[in-house]
Amino acid sequence: MAFAKSKITFFFVLFFGFFLLYLHNLSQSVYGGDVGDLITASAVHGVAHAPGYPLFVFLGFLLVRGVPFFTPAGRVGLISVFSGALGIGIFYLLIERLTKRKFISFISSLILGFSFFYWFYSEIGEVFALHGLFIIALFYLAFLYRDTKQKLYGFLLFFVFGLSCTNHQTIIFLLPSLGVIVFPALKQLLKKQKKLFLLFGLAFFVGFLPYLYVPFASATHPIINWDNVHDVATFFRLLFRQDYGSLSAGAFDAPSFLQRLVCLKVYLLYLVTQLTIPVTLVALLGYWYLLKKNIWIFTAFSLSFLLSGPLFLFYAGFPVTSSFVLGVYERFFIMPSILFFIPFGLGLVFLSEKLASVFPKRNYALLFQIVFLIIPFALFFYNYPKTNMANVFAGDTIAKDMLSPLPPHAVLVLSGDTIVFNTWYVHYVLHERPDILLYNIGGGLVQDRITAAEKKYNQNDPNAALTDVFIDMSRTHPVFSTVLFQPKKGEKITWVPYGLAYQLYQDKGSIPSDTAYTKMTQKVWSQLHVPTANDLDNKAVHDLTISEFPDDYANSLVATGSFFFSQYKESSRALDYYKRALTVAPNNAKTYETLGIFYLAQKNNCQLVIANLSTAIYLNQFEKLPYFLLYNAYKTCEKDPHSAEALKLQFNQVFQSDFMKELKKNVSSSQ
Repeated sequence: MAFAKSKITFFFVLFFGFFLLYLHNLSQSVYGGDVGDLITASAVHGVAHAPGYPLFVFLGFLLVRGVPFFTPAGRVGLISVFSGALGIGIFYLLIERLTKRKFISFISSLILGFSFFYWFYSEIGEVFALHGLFIIALFYLAFLYRDTKQKLYGFLLFFVFGLSCTNHQTIIFLLPSLGVIVFPALKQLLKKQKKLFLLFGLAFFVGFLPYLYVPFASATHPIINWDNVHDVATFFRLLFRQDYGSLSAGAFDAPSFLQRLVCLKVYLLYLVTQLTIPVTLVALLGYWYLLKKNIWIFTAFSLSFLLSGPLFLFYAGFPVTSSFVLGVYERFFIMPSILFFIPFGLGLVFLSEKLASVFPKRNYALLFQIVFLIIPFALFFYNYPKTNMANVFAGDTIAKDMLSPLPPHAVLVLSGDTIVFNTWYVHYVLHERPDILLYNIGGGLVQDRITAAEKKYNQNDPNAALTDVFIDMSRTHPVFSTVLFQPKKGEKITWVPYGLAYQLYQDKGSIPSDTAYTKMTQKVWSQLHVPTANDLDNKAVHDLTISEFPDDYANSLVATGSFFFSQYKESSRALDYYKRALTVAPNNAKTYETLGIFYLAQKNNCQLVIANLSTAIYLNQFEKLPYFLLYNAYKTCEKDPHSAEALKLQFNQVFQSDFMKELKKNVSSSQ
């Protein structure tokens, strides 16, 4: 009885301790990535992007309406706070069941709770903290059912698995491992009570019922309504992620084998650094200990880690070309990190037993365990400033900067997850600039006024493209966009940089004069909250998904400078904007690439051309254009064929393709 009470005490201490910590650091902002879509869909009773995430969105819907404090983003983030804290409590119970050591289980729980990815995603409105809770709970229930063979745990296991499938589909990677763990109990059950399998299946089905939220929500025609689910075909389109490719990790070009290896290398490096080297080594010892003691449990943990970690991440092949993409990639580190870490407690048991056998009269084993307490404390002090999101509003700010300078009743066409979803949140949830019409190139947004204009336009011209609709709308509304499109036929339109977006001009005669454009850009940029050195001192703003916000401002400054240079031949003013871009984002590859082109046009600055283009390649080796420009500079400006040939070899190695063929293709496509 006393032992059971001590387990419950540890559970509640860990749960409430981490709940208060995560709550203190909770993000009150939209952050970046998919967060804006999930929060906005929750707030407007909508449907999030495929596969819909119905459990998370429905819980968010209840919290946005039921919690009287925090921002809407903070209310939805409470799902992550609760899930992260509860996950640590259950993790303690899981490790204690495996090791039978309370103190070791406590240390293990602290390490997981303070590890960066687990901690960080327990503080923002994303699905991954809830995903982590399901991972831990499923393994705990599997071992409870395996050890006790009580039907209740079997029902709970199948129910929770069904429920977890409505949150994040990568949970299916656990299926083989869970099967290995519960197989002995299920084998006995199959002989005695075959009908019970039907009840287990029913428990899974009940857990899967949150997907009913999708058609019910879609039927109310919310502003955020991905795939417009109204029949079986559209429901399965959302469920199986057909917009992205059902067996694809995302809508991006398939990477080369070398790029996949780079992805895998990045993952393994992150795994070791976030857990620390000692923890990684002890976890590996835990696997070895399991291999000797119980081959089936070793197989279960190994399978779950390999499937969700190295194999999935190698297959997915996220193109690690920017901080944002790496931020998308890092979310998928949480699941394999938890699974890899579970045997850590067994590794500590193994080392403790060895110390006890070598020094039977001295309690060095306990001392050794106490020393390991240094690691969670070190993780706490190292990760706290990086995870304290309570006062980070960069996600809200960039969305407001996208909207605030626009003239009344403008149309804004958006593309790119973070800027789209953050703008949705600020516009539809915080009600900033309700006069503006938004449109997302990637879908998901039901903008009736634009849809009606499209239908009306297509009645007159069935072959009209959506771009023609916006060109037509520009006669009555100022039209802005973050993506530069052109009509399929007719004369090209001109896009003029305007803050973080571009304004559409149908004919060149209406483009502002040099003086007017100078005055306009000065006014627009004076309204924007351009990041400063003081802003960048906050370690939390360097988290990957929002770390590119300075690059967004820098790219817009570069575009403005380039327009001054190309339209008005203002080289000095262009250079001023390029230099300002470097102060905002010193490591922005696009700025260095543009500076290389700028100096190339001067025809007497070979060293500056080469220096800037080389830096651009160093900062982003997966962008092809700087290679072509630098090759040209080596050949025609610097007269350095040796460096040109070395650059070709570097290109061939990075892209696994022939440089000269790619160069000819680039030249022909630009003509």
